[in-house]
Amino acid sequence: MSKQEDFKKAADDYVEGEPDGAQKIVGQVGFEFGAEYGFQYAKKRLSDVLGFELDFNVAEFDDGVTTESLVDKILKRMEE
Repeated sequence: MSKQEDFKKAADDYVEGEPDGAQKIVGQVGFEFGAEYGFQYAKKRLSDVLGFELDFNVAEFDDGVTTESLVDKILKRMEE
């Protein structure tokens, strides 16, 4: 399941039991917006912290991987 599908399912679960209508739609949209905001915040923090830790705690990678490329790979995997 993709990140967006996870967010959509969680939003549906969040408003389960609400009567159909505008309030339910607003709840779903608000939940999905909040989930995406939280995800982007987590990615930013992970990127900052992981990049800092790798830059200062790893002398060099054996296969030519750079800190930036490793962080980018991790963040891309988070999007799946």
